Amino acid sequence: MDIRYIYTSFKYGTFEGERNGSYFTDFTEETFREFEKGLSGLGLEECWITGDAGPGREMAEFVAA
Repeated sequence: MDIRYIYTSFKYGTFEGERNGSYFTDFTEETFREFEKGLSGLGLEECWITGDAGPGREMAEFVAA
């Protein structure tokens, strides 16, 4: 069986809903781990918090996995 990886990134928080006309789901490390358990055929290799590299958005945090 080949091992394959997927990278995801979600805004850090607990918000779920519409922002500026688009639907978003934010996660904390804990809520992402719970969400991931319900995905068949995928396993979580690593999960961490990272900052936003965009100018003027240094305070934004993201859950990366």
